[in-house]
Amino acid sequence: MVNSQKDCQSQDEANAVVLPRTVGKLETEEENKVMKTCYFCQGEVINKRIRHVHHWGDEIIIFENVPAEVCTQCGEAYFSPEVLQMMDKATLERIPPAKSIAVPVFSLP
Repeated sequence: MVNSQKDCQSQDEANAVVLPRTVGKLETEEENKVMKTCYFCQGEVINKRIRHVHHWGDEIIIFENVPAEVCTQCGEAYFSPEVLQMMDKATLERIPPAKSIAVPVFSLP
C-alpha cells in the first residue's frame, strides 16, 4: 500500500511527471486489504470507498468512489498501486470527468 501523505521531496521530485501504466481489473476490497493498523496512530484500518481530493499544480481534481483503506481513528487513507495508477492515468490523460463543479476560493486576511 502507498501512503496518501506526501513525504518531503526536492523541488525536482515534486515536478517530475509519472507516466501512467496499464491498469488491470481491481481485486475485491477484501482481497486487496494489506493494512491492519495505521502507520501513524496504530488505529484500526478498514476498507471503504471515499472521495479523494487530488491537487495537481493549480488544479483540484476530485475522485469519487475510490477504494481505500482508511484509519478509523485518524482518517489517514491508503491506496493500492492499482488505484494510484488509475488516478494518475485520469489526471495525465485528461480523461473527461463524470461531472464538473465550481469551487469557491476564499482568501483570509
